[in-house]
Amino acid sequence: SRSRSRSRSRSRSRGRRRRRSRTRSPSSSPDSDRRRRKERREKGGSGWDKTEDRETNPNSILPPKKPPSPTITRKRRFTETRDENGNGDEGDRPARKGPIAELDPATRAKTALAYKEEGNKFFQAKLFTEAIQSFSKGIDTDPSNHILYSNRSGVYCAMFNYAKALQDAQKAVALKPDWAKAYSRVGAANHGLNNLEAAKEAYQKVLQLEPDNAQGKEGLDSVLQDLQRVEQRQQNLKTAAESDPDFQLKQAKEKGNQAFMSQDFEKAVFYFGKGLELDPHNEVFWSNRSAAYCSLKEYEKALEDANRAIALKPAWAKAYSRQAAALHGLQRYEASIEAAEKGLELDPNSVQLQRSLEMVRNEFEKAAKNQKTESEAT
Repeated sequence: SRSRSRSRSRSRSRGRRRRRSRTRSPSSSPDSDRRRRKERREKGGSGWDKTEDRETNPNSILPPKKPPSPTITRKRRFTETRDENGNGDEGDRPARKGPIAELDPATRAKTALAYKEEGNKFFQAKLFTEAIQSFSKGIDTDPSNHILYSNRSGVYCAMFNYAKALQDAQKAVALKPDWAKAYSRVGAANHGLNNLEAAKEAYQKVLQLEPDNAQGKEGLDSVLQDLQRVEQRQQNLKTAAESDPDFQLKQAKEKGNQAFMSQDFEKAVFYFGKGLELDPHNEVFWSNRSAAYCSLKEYEKALEDANRAIALKPAWAKAYSRQAAALHGLQRYEASIEAAEKGLELDPNSVQLQRSLEMVRNEFEKAAKNQKTESEAT
């Protein structure tokens, strides 16, 4: 059986060799390649020419050349400016023209003035968001109007957004460096940011330009008092622990919390206020006093304290909880919902904010239904 298998394998290998010999092209045999190279050398060639074989020899192992790719040219989106002889440079892309850019200077100034008057009315009504929008539209219409920047800075100060207030105040100074009110805005913004030395310099500049400026005098006196308070605090740190402001702050907080827990809200307001006298940039005291004012149903004061806490610590969910409660008490339901949702973005697990949001939404829906019923009855 072994001899038979061997004979079969030999016969198969012989069959494969015969088939290869029949299919081999004479032009691709080793002898023909050698003859071709010999003929080239006799004709003065330099050996194997890959390019020639690739193009003329159908049995060459080299791939054929690819045709050159066409050059792609991009169309320009702007036209060329050339003279009659074809000389010139390529033109630039034309600038976009909007409705404001098409206004003449007189119309632009008149439109900006209208926005300013509208913003002033909103500010007097304490509609600060609307006032910001009006002053911003005026600035878009006439960016060179220093009064609009000054007024918007004042609104930002009223909203305790002192960083933006300072930017607008500095812009007003840049547009009109000899205007005392612009420096007064700079002083107020720096005071809010607790940059007391910068605020002092700004108010001194106000009085340098207008020695009888009442706003400058009042602002400088307030800053000097705060500077004196800071210096006094530094001196107190060297005394005994009982006279240490930190110790006093701790005592004020503890007594205020105890009064609040005992539902003696007026006493709680008193102690939290004492803490704020020692440290007016402590967001916890602003938040706690806001809660005490809410319990006394003094919602305007509660909202002001909550806004101060947010200004000092914008990423603090509890401050938004205080704001939502005060707005709820003022029956400003939509604003209350917005404040609660902002707080939940910062602390999604806050049970207090979740309950507050649910309660305000229920009351808002109830008020909307009552209003609809009254309107249908009339």
